[in-house]
Amino acid sequence: MVFARVFAEELEDSGMLRLLFTASVAAALLSGCAPNVIQIRSPQHIDAFCGGRVPQVTSILSVVTSAEDKTATFPVPSTAQIRKNVAAAGGVIAHWDNQPLLLPGVAKELGYPGQYLTLGDAAITNREAGVDTRRMYLTVKIDGGTKTVALRAFDLQDICNEGAKSA
Repeated sequence: MVFARVFAEELEDSGMLRLLFTASVAAALLSGCAPNVIQIRSPQHIDAFCGGRVPQVTSILSVVTSAEDKTATFPVPSTAQIRKNVAAAGGVIAHWDNQPLLLPGVAKELGYPGQYLTLGDAAITNREAGVDTRRMYLTVKIDGGTKTVALRAFDLQDICNEGAKSA
């Protein structure tokens, strides 16, 4: 107890006590400013249609998170047709179990409570030459079922690694 009192007096005399208090208050205030966005995890499974190349998980995550926050006007084909299109064009279908995805505009359009969709699958084709966005289909969980929505993604990087061959 005596040591603590002597230590506190020493800090007070040197001005360090005030500095420590100010730093503690600043840290507490700044921690409240940190964004509370749920991070997207790697998919649990990826169906790759990369022609022997390896799908890049970081590219998939980047494309998914670059989605425009409103549903696209192009039609949504059937799940079988989406799979066929991705297989023909090259790309991936990534699968998640209940991945929250921040898209407040789309969530509102679909009648979701809050700002997050619950992502199940993302069907993404490789980039097409001469376009400034790419089509992407997300399967989201809604009202005890699923719904596939069409979105535009602005990240145009290839999702299949050009150099590596899969075994």
